[in-house]
Order: sequence, then C-alpha cells, then structure tokens
Amino acid sequence: SLRLLLLKLQVLGTADAHRRAIMGLYALSSECRTLAQKARSEKDEEAFKMWKSRLSDLGIRVAGELVEMGELETARRHLATLEPEPAITEAEMLEMCIRKTLLLLKIGDTQAAEECLATSTSSSEQPHSHTDENLLIQQNVLSALTALSTSNYTSAVTQLQTLNSTYPSNPLILHNLAIANIYSNNVSTASSILESLVSETEIVFPTLLFNLSTVFELRTERARERKLGLVDTVVEVGVRGGGGQVGGFERGVLEFKLT
Repeated sequence: SLRLLLLKLQVLGTADAHRRAIMGLYALSSECRTLAQKARSEKDEEAFKMWKSRLSDLGIRVAGELVEMGELETARRHLATLEPEPAITEAEMLEMCIRKTLLLLKIGDTQAAEECLATSTSSSEQPHSHTDENLLIQQNVLSALTALSTSNYTSAVTQLQTLNSTYPSNPLILHNLAIANIYSNNVSTASSILESLVSETEIVFPTLLFNLSTVFELRTERARERKLGLVDTVVEVGVRGGGGQVGGFERGVLEFKLT
C-alpha cells in the first residue's frame, strides 16, 4: 500500500499523470509476477497467493486509470482480460468482482456489469461462504446501481429501501437511496436523507456534500444561503467529533459548489 501511495504522489500534478501512473503500475506488476514465480519455485503457497492477489489488484487499478483518462474502450478491453485468480480467497474474489462491476458501470457497459455482478452473487451464495458483511452490502448496493443505470428506478429504490431496513444507519446505502430518489423525482425525500446523513450520522464525504449542494440548487432559489448553512453544519460536526469523521476542516469550495 505504501508503494502504491508513493506512486500516486509521484505523478500528482504532472501533465500526464494517468499515463505515468499506468507505467508505474505495470512496473509493479512485473515485480509481482517475478515474486510470484519465485514463491512458486520455493513452494511457498501463501506468498504465491499474496502476490497473485496483488497482481489482480494492480490490474483493476490500471483499468481505473484508463477510465480517468477517458479511454473507456481501452479500459473495457483491459477489464475483459482480467480473470479471477483461483488462488485468491472468496472474499478477495468478491472484492475484485465488485470493483470490476463498478468500473464497467462507469464505462457504460451495463450488460458486462450485470454479468460480472451475477458471477459475484453466485460465488457469495455458495454454502460455507464466509464473506465479509461490508462486501455483501457493497454487492447489494451495486445491484441497485445496475438497475439505476438501466433506468429501472423503481427497482433501485425498492432494493435500497430493503437494504436500509436491515442496515438503517449505513451511509453507503442511505447515500445511494437518496440518489435513486432523485432519479425517481422524489427530490424532497432525497434532500431529507442527505441532510440527515450530515446532521445525524455525522459522516461527511465529498460526494455527499456535492450532491446535497446540487439538491439545494434544484429545490430553492436561495441555494447559496443553504450551501453556506451546510458549511456551518459541517464545521459544527468537525468541532464535536474532533475532525475525525469529516476529515478535519480541509474542505474545498468545489465540494459545496460555491465557486
């Protein structure tokens, strides 16, 4: 993880940051392959699984950089070459499928996303499957997002409401439920959910602030005043929680759409 962070910091701010990042990821991939082969020759099965898992992770990261570059077709072709490694655990395989599905949705290949998600669903439903609960939540949220991307808004809202009844305070579910309500023209419901996330659960992240600011623009002509009020609310949350849940007070005006 430190090597990946170092790579990200090295390319930050450069004119061709994504290209440099991809080159760095391929260099790390080459190193992973070498170490995996070394582990196999030494019959160290645990080390072999670890390096194969890290290699799969790097493959997903390359696709993410391609998407950020706008090279969607290249990213789609690259994702098609990434097959789940039989050596990795069920949880790792599910995590890879979730990340791959999310990228496919971002690319716009909903059919491939549905197929990938179906694969992960069948895997997590196997007997004796010990899948992490958070991964299962992410998997179900992605199912709703897939419905949303195919304009099946009612189904998306229903799925997320069902999830919310089981996990009533999960911010990932609540945030996506709000988005699904926006697409279903229930803007007031979406606004209530997003505002409660800030004021009640006190978990604040950039996408939440941006989307809530957008809802203010949709609902009132005094959006700027509401956004400034949101800034005050976030500061109060930071003071009460010591800045832990809101990432301190390092919030940019773009997150509140105040430019």
